[in-house]
Order: sequence, then structure tokens, then C-alpha cells
Amino acid sequence: MRSILNARVVEFFCFSVVGCSGIAVNLGAYYAFTRWLAVPMTLASPMAIELSVLWNFALNDRWTFGGRRLHNGLAARVGRFHAVSLVAGLMNYSILLLLAKAGWWDMAANLVGIAVGALAKFAVNSAWTWRELDADSQASTTFAVREEQIQ
Repeated sequence: MRSILNARVVEFFCFSVVGCSGIAVNLGAYYAFTRWLAVPMTLASPMAIELSVLWNFALNDRWTFGGRRLHNGLAARVGRFHAVSLVAGLMNYSILLLLAKAGWWDMAANLVGIAVGALAKFAVNSAWTWRELDADSQASTTFAVREEQIQ
């Protein structure tokens, strides 16, 4: 049980690093769309969210959960990740619009929206998107792979 917990802690760390890089992608794309390309906020935000979703999927699939033996193929994982991200993205978008309408600086409002679903996204993606064939036998292997990648 301890090795499974250790593996999940390492995966959450990796997921968080990927998520932080996704925030940079989201905010950078949002800034570029709204400031340089004059895309309205209502269109720029969903576009930036989608770019960060694709970025996060690629990194999580390769790095965060790359050591797992999985139930699902690539297409199923992409679909599931998008479903989870859609819910989180709608939360992000709604919070952005709500806080911006309340007078918040739009970049800060966007950041708050991004942060809202981080733990739920990890839990759902870990259990559903990257569900393992046999969690008990894979935990020690996953942990060892992640330790090597971090060092």
C-alpha cells in the first residue's frame, strides 16, 4: 500500500509540474490572442484552454503516467482527458467571465479559474483516463520510473 501511495505522490508532483507548464501555455496564449491578435476575451479564453489541454495531455501521457500499463488506448485517453478538461475548462471560463464582470483584472481572474479544479482533475484523470491494468503490481515500477525521471 505504501508503494502505491508513494507512486501517487510522485505522479501528483509530475501532474502539478505539467499543470504549471499548462498554466503558462494558457496565459501566454490568452495574452497573445487578446493583446496581439485582438481576439475577444470570450473567444480567446476557450482557444487558450484548448491549447493548454493538448499540451497537458501530451506531457502527462508521456511523463506523468508514462510508466503505467493501461486499460485504454491513445484515442480513449485523449477523449477522456478532454472530457475531464472540458468540465474544468468550463469552470475556468465561467470563473473568468464572472470575476472579470465583477471588475477583476482578467489575467488574475483567468488564473483563479485555472486553479479551481487541479486536485479533482488529478483524481479523475488518475483513476479514469490513465487507469492501470493492475495497480498493485505497477505501483513499485511506476515509482521507480518516476524517481529516475526526477533525478
